Amino acid sequence: MDSTLFSMSPAGGMVNMSFNTTPELQDSKYHNEVLHLPSGVTESQLDEDLITKAHSLGIAAYALERQHSPGSAASSAWSSGFHEIPSGTSSRALTPNSSVCGSLSPVPTSGKEAKESPFAVYDAYLAVLEADSRTKFRQGSLPTLGKSSAQSVFSVSTKKSFSSLNTTKSRKWWQKKPIHGMDPSTSCLGCRSSVSKSLKLYGLGCNHAYCADCLRFLITQSMVSEANMPPRCCGQAIPSSMAEPVLDLKTAASFLQLVKQYMTPKTARIFCPNEDCGKFIPLERNVDQKTPFALICAACHTKVCIGCKSEAHPIGMNCPTDWELDALMKIGQKAAWKRCYSCRQLAGLADGATHIVCECDAEMCHVCGASWNSTTGCPNLCNDEAEIAKRRKSAEHDVSATDDCEFRQSTRSRTTDEIMALSRNQTVEMERFCNFMKQALSGMRVRHSTENLAMIKKHARQTEDTKGKHTQAIASLEDRQVAAEIELLHTLEQSEKSVKLRLKHMEAYCKSKDNQASGGMPSRVVTERDLHELEQQYALLEGMERQHQAKINVMRERQTKRMRELVEKQENELEQLSSLQRDELSSQELRFAADQKCSREMFRSRQIRITTRWALQMEVLCKDQGEQSNTSCTSIPTPSWPVCDGV
Repeated sequence: MDSTLFSMSPAGGMVNMSFNTTPELQDSKYHNEVLHLPSGVTESQLDEDLITKAHSLGIAAYALERQHSPGSAASSAWSSGFHEIPSGTSSRALTPNSSVCGSLSPVPTSGKEAKESPFAVYDAYLAVLEADSRTKFRQGSLPTLGKSSAQSVFSVSTKKSFSSLNTTKSRKWWQKKPIHGMDPSTSCLGCRSSVSKSLKLYGLGCNHAYCADCLRFLITQSMVSEANMPPRCCGQAIPSSMAEPVLDLKTAASFLQLVKQYMTPKTARIFCPNEDCGKFIPLERNVDQKTPFALICAACHTKVCIGCKSEAHPIGMNCPTDWELDALMKIGQKAAWKRCYSCRQLAGLADGATHIVCECDAEMCHVCGASWNSTTGCPNLCNDEAEIAKRRKSAEHDVSATDDCEFRQSTRSRTTDEIMALSRNQTVEMERFCNFMKQALSGMRVRHSTENLAMIKKHARQTEDTKGKHTQAIASLEDRQVAAEIELLHTLEQSEKSVKLRLKHMEAYCKSKDNQASGGMPSRVVTERDLHELEQQYALLEGMERQHQAKINVMRERQTKRMRELVEKQENELEQLSSLQRDELSSQELRFAADQKCSREMFRSRQIRITTRWALQMEVLCKDQGEQSNTSCTSIPTPSWPVCDGV
């Protein structure tokens, strides 16, 4: 099997496509011929059973769960996971319906942003909540701030149903209009203290007023749980202009820390793995360019991996939960790909390049994945031979300590009949996979050739039929033109005969020797008029041949023009037909290319999935055998994929 077929593209995750419409790639054939699954059992059910067994043995099946879950083929765990992580205070991701835009890399705050009010993040939080409540309201729910209808501890209930809201909407004439610019109340709603020179009241948008102590108590009560955030009165959030003056530095810091935490989606929140700390780590914290996939806890300075959310891994080590990169390395491309710290997609090392350049223009070291500096190179000095040798020596020293133990465990595993039987079954399954892929791709090529030949024959028939119709049209037009010319000649001949007959009678009348009357009839008198008409008939007879020939020429010119127009029209039709046929052939070629690309993507996805399943099967069996024999067994490597011809 060609390794390039199963190497991850620089774009990252796989595309979720349906191949059941392609006869060679149907899941039923794959399940029957490769996996040998019983009738009615799917690959997903096979994975579910394996995952359940792994969980019962305390084995994490993160990689297989990601591939088994719906939509997992669309993107990898790392790609989709990092796209949920906001960047700094510009996040708009609070709910699954909210979108996350902007840079995904946590970067230090700029000088301009540092001069802004610390409560700017709280203003952004309120803006997102307001936008989210409007979205829910348009979808048919009562607008609320946040996930619950928690209200002020000093206010009464303000819950209303959507139906009552629609009912009262038509009775606005008696509704109480909000009074803008009105002075706040003269007493605190919480403690009922009256305003004085020593007591300042803070008026809210609902026309209620609070003293500093009550307003501070209102804010601190909202910090108890996420459901109470943000602090409200009468369902309206307390603005930052009111909250900032009444909070001391320590309380304000805790409050803003909670705001940053609640602005981050629950699935993307990262907490310090240190048991003595456990604090939330916002992503606007400075990130070490040597380890761009690690965050630093501001409290205890513990480094945390963004992917698995546990302690950061050593320099150059990939996160174990990045199953996509891990599967790529198992296929055989160990040093050519790294996870981009900017766009979170997989990026490859180009031939002859000294470092990796992602499609998003981010540059990184191909050894450790750190941010590449165009002047100094890798910040971890991976381009320094001495540093590499030192790091390699340290790694070899760490590995040598476990080599003996692993060797004993591997030897024990290879002497276990069940483990070796599973390894042989996986090898046979790999051979079936390769044969199935060869047959499927070969069948697809044969089908494409057959469809292409059928298309060419269809086009030949269309062209032949069109040319036949054109020939018939030309013959029909020629027949009509000949018939019209014969009819015209006949008409002209009859006209000529009529003129000659008339001339004959006129000559006889004018040139008769017997002009005397006979039988008592009056004598004929030839007048000047008769002679003039006779001359006109002679002149008409002389010009008749030219007139007839002119009429014939005019008809023939018209017929020639019509024939030329018909030929041009037929040529245009043939050109349009040829263009349409070329477009159909081009579309067919594009469809064939798309089928081939999709088939390779599908086989790559299936290979990664089956390799992940093999590894989990081996781990589950080794764990099960170890528990039964009270020994420790290590997993045997999965079968190595061969190179298949024609892929």
